[in-house]
Amino acid sequence: MRRRPYIAALVVLTGLNAAAAIGYLQVYLPREVTISDANLALGNLAVLTGDPNLVQQASTIVLGRLLLPGQQTIVDRHTILSRLASNRIDTSQVGFIGAQAVSVHRDGNTVRTEDLIDNAVQFVQAQARDYPVAKIEPIGLPADVTVEPNVAGIRLSPAIVAGGISSGSVRVRVSVFAGSRQLATRDVVLRLLYNVPKVVAKTDLPAGAVLTTDNTAIEQRTDSRPPVPDWRAPYGLILARPVQAGSEITANDIARPTKQMAVKRNELVVIRIQRPGILVTGQGKAMSDGRAGDVIKVKNVDSGRIILCQVNEDGSVQPIL
Repeated sequence: MRRRPYIAALVVLTGLNAAAAIGYLQVYLPREVTISDANLALGNLAVLTGDPNLVQQASTIVLGRLLLPGQQTIVDRHTILSRLASNRIDTSQVGFIGAQAVSVHRDGNTVRTEDLIDNAVQFVQAQARDYPVAKIEPIGLPADVTVEPNVAGIRLSPAIVAGGISSGSVRVRVSVFAGSRQLATRDVVLRLLYNVPKVVAKTDLPAGAVLTTDNTAIEQRTDSRPPVPDWRAPYGLILARPVQAGSEITANDIARPTKQMAVKRNELVVIRIQRPGILVTGQGKAMSDGRAGDVIKVKNVDSGRIILCQVNEDGSVQPIL
């Protein structure tokens, strides 16, 4: 009977310790660690204890990448706290023990497929910085490169050997070096997808409808074909066939007006002012017939003002400023 108070106290103490672990994460950092994977997952760099849910969530957080065998990096407590916070873990409930930073070394003697692809993609992204590339996708998988044990100074050197940034695909040759000695090469073929302006019908449009800012919208969509240089919205052109609302209007859907008579009297026309980086449109009524290149009077529908405009080949008019 005398043991019961002791047992009860032990149960209470154990319960308190378990409760204290809920919502708390403890991170033990060793001074050095060797990994075989390219991803620096926190669970591979440190010993995590505490709330099981937090331990599971924190274990999968990636702190960076070591792309090549033999590479090293330093991960400190500040970096870990920053990544935990960005993954919505309350850092006030995180404690550290062990070293202030861990030295991470990637083991192995294989340059993996994903390392070669990452190198090629990063190279093309840098080359396409000023081009509207939306996505880069590998076509096929290059084989791993096996490196002799204890070879130091491994580096990758990419170069474009076929295609280009504006061609829709590019072949990148990744050379594997140890110092100045070339060990192997692998070709990585990448498909490029671009951000391209598309003309979309706002409503159902019949054949013969004149395209304007009121019945069409310009949307950025992804396409395997690069954007057309000096692309212009087809305002003032007419539809050769009906187009449903939400559908893209392509070049095959458009019929160009004849040059002999681009604008007729009392016809509604698109007034367009286009300069580098700016496009302003409005609607007007032609006061007389006009061929491409003619100067006619046009009444602005919104303001009622009559202005002089030059007729464009596409049926729109350009104010003479």
